[in-house]
Amino acid sequence: MIFSSLQGPIFLIFLLEFNKILRSSFQLNLKMNLTMKKIYFLWSLMGLLMLQVGWAQQKTITGTILDETGLPLPGATVVIEGTSRGVASDFDGNFSIDVTNGEVLIITYVGYANQQIVVGDEVNYNISLQADNSLSEVVVTAYGIKKEKRSVGYAVQEVKSREIVNSRIR
Repeated sequence: MIFSSLQGPIFLIFLLEFNKILRSSFQLNLKMNLTMKKIYFLWSLMGLLMLQVGWAQQKTITGTILDETGLPLPGATVVIEGTSRGVASDFDGNFSIDVTNGEVLIITYVGYANQQIVVGDEVNYNISLQADNSLSEVVVTAYGIKKEKRSVGYAVQEVKSREIVNSRIR
């Protein structure tokens, strides 16, 4: 990459300061000769072209997040690694995010293994997440703190999933 996200604004500040220096030196010599005008014009043109190159690297990619059976995963999280930029997929598993080539997308969803994708030249990604059976029992306390069952210092009641399925409302 030629520019990171901060280099464009930094170069713009440099260009503005350089223009101030050129203008102040031109004001000393009230009559600007043709050569100085050409230099001023070329530096300004080069600066604008460099800024355009830096901003042109950002692109919007879209995609769909599905499970291994092809069903959409609504609310899956897509985050750019090392940043706080991210989005969640919609009801149909679709997402859209602004990225640059080479950035790494981390796709997560509860109950599924995380997946990392390096952004390339493509603009549309179909991502399939695999189920991850690493969920163990979770104890929810009155304060919303997750703890293991044996570390809780008060009464714990356990409800098995088959009891919930077999129960009927009478």
